[in-house]
Amino acid sequence: MEAVGAVNATQEELHFLPLPDNDPDNLGYHDYGSNIGIPPPVLPTGFGAGGVFPEDPIRLLSVQVVLILAYSTIIVLGVLGNSLVIYVIYRFKTLRTVTNFFIANLAVADLLVNTLCLPFTLVYTLQGEWKFGSTLCFLLPFAQGLAVHVSTLTLNVIALDRHRCIVYHLETRMRKDVCFGVIALTWVLSAVLASPLAIFREYGSFTLEPGRTIQVCAEKWPGKNTDGTLYSISMLILQYFLPLSIISFAYARIWSKLRGHVSPT
Repeated sequence: MEAVGAVNATQEELHFLPLPDNDPDNLGYHDYGSNIGIPPPVLPTGFGAGGVFPEDPIRLLSVQVVLILAYSTIIVLGVLGNSLVIYVIYRFKTLRTVTNFFIANLAVADLLVNTLCLPFTLVYTLQGEWKFGSTLCFLLPFAQGLAVHVSTLTLNVIALDRHRCIVYHLETRMRKDVCFGVIALTWVLSAVLASPLAIFREYGSFTLEPGRTIQVCAEKWPGKNTDGTLYSISMLILQYFLPLSIISFAYARIWSKLRGHVSPT
């Protein structure tokens, strides 16, 4: 029953599974167990009699085709759209305003998401194991986290800048040097917040059975296993709840201010 339960678990659980400390370069399935307090990882999607588990929809050709088409469409449109935004702002001097610089920064971050997050996520989902080597095991999660943090922070900066100008009727616009300083600060702060994804990570081989080994890229946190959970909860607050509150407050104030200036018809 334990094997069935493990097979039915999601692939994400394998991605974030901590590796044991004794021999990360040559791990066996039975190295995990109650004696070390770490549950065994899930089996890859193609492992088993005949190479296919009926319970796993990812192995269905129709599901794979849908995933490939969906991801490909999003990637192509995202790369073209964000590249066009960056080019237009760079090409035309009249568009080089503070607000548009923030929008260009958001486009750069979204471009990184489309090039660093989505393609590798698609391949990992379809393959069921890490195929990109040791170096990318440390760099890709950091780059992905960096891009997402920059996107969120930039959205907050845009909302607060509009709030400052509209609600308080400030005639003086933010200087461009201040704008570039804020943009640089978003990247530095994002790098700090995403750095644990590169530091607390381990790459190794996992032997499922004789002659069947997969490569694993997993988070490896010091101390208790709850450290990773605490980081995830912190990022949920910093990346979702806090930005949502700030953006909602800013645009609610803007809406209230503009509604008060609309003449009744």
